[in-house]
Amino acid sequence: MHIVVDARAAFAYRGTGIGTYTAQLLQQLLRLDRANRYTLLLPGDQWVEAAPGMGDLLAWCGQKQADFWEEVAPVTSPLPPGADVYFVPHNGLGLPKPQLRAAEPAPPRLVVTVHDLIPYVLPQTCSRTFLRRALAEIPRAVAEADAVITVSLHSKRDLQTLLGVPENRLVVIPEAPEERFTPLDRDVCRARVARRYALDRPFILNVGGFSRRKNLPRLVEAFAEVCRTTALPHQLVLVGRPGGGSYAQCQALAERLGIADRVVFPGFVAGEDLPFLYNAADLFVFPSLYEGFGLPPLEAMACGVPVIAANTSSLPEVTGEAARLVDPLDPGALARSIREVLTNPAEAEQLSEAGRKRAEGFSWRRTAWLTLLALERAATGPS
Repeated sequence: MHIVVDARAAFAYRGTGIGTYTAQLLQQLLRLDRANRYTLLLPGDQWVEAAPGMGDLLAWCGQKQADFWEEVAPVTSPLPPGADVYFVPHNGLGLPKPQLRAAEPAPPRLVVTVHDLIPYVLPQTCSRTFLRRALAEIPRAVAEADAVITVSLHSKRDLQTLLGVPENRLVVIPEAPEERFTPLDRDVCRARVARRYALDRPFILNVGGFSRRKNLPRLVEAFAEVCRTTALPHQLVLVGRPGGGSYAQCQALAERLGIADRVVFPGFVAGEDLPFLYNAADLFVFPSLYEGFGLPPLEAMACGVPVIAANTSSLPEVTGEAARLVDPLDPGALARSIREVLTNPAEAEQLSEAGRKRAEGFSWRRTAWLTLLALERAATGPS
């Protein structure tokens, strides 16, 4: 079978959930699958035949390109000849133009992964470029696809309810934490983050960026209440690229609430540093309003960090009973949970242990095998 993959997100959108998904999935497929042929579409409209060892190159994790959704334009060059399946892992955007597919004598079967329907559920939190592209292209992608992979039961329900995708074309295959997210020596990790990011006090961590759906102003408000009502020495560390979303709002809010010296904005954190940052944290808090899957809480759990997460969208499905779940719109509830976990070592240890066990149930190897089965079914099933 000849599998053609639009791999642009693996190289130009790293540091995001979709970039991580594409890179990790391809890395595993190219390591595990020696029976099939792979051709990858890379940035710059380059078609590259995958060779042994290329999967290891995909382990590279760079900073995302701010204009990715502008660059992932519809394909204009002919697909490689003899393709059996064309797989688009980034929400079906950037498909070949309709006339190009129609001109092919035997178009390959189409499989797309749609991670979430944020443009339909929370359009106000999307960039204008992404919103315009998504609303125009996702409906066409799911209509033409022979199979639609999604990453959670919650996203599956959204695809059925909002876009009418039939059950028989939907496949749920969860994501996973990368192998580098594992418990490490905490003293070593604390020394490293103190040296690299000047974090020399205990801290609460959030990773995921400043999109407005991440709901970080409520977290800042909750942290301010923790500071007012306890003598805990912790800082709040918010990881993500400066600018855009709620970044300026969070800074202004911390200043107004008198906690600017305790809210840290380290900016983009390189992939190799993230496991150390997770392991150095006392608590991970993720009050996001909507996630198609939500990798950061699972990464934190894999590192043995106690997790508090929102009780919304896919997050209860991903974390199971291994995290404290709270109403993300209630700063008081967030503050209470933060206080109780940080002042109760027994609960913190219980969440740490439960999180590690929960994370062990997810692996990119399993995700890759399930994805390969979905590609094979699409290639051989009825048209």
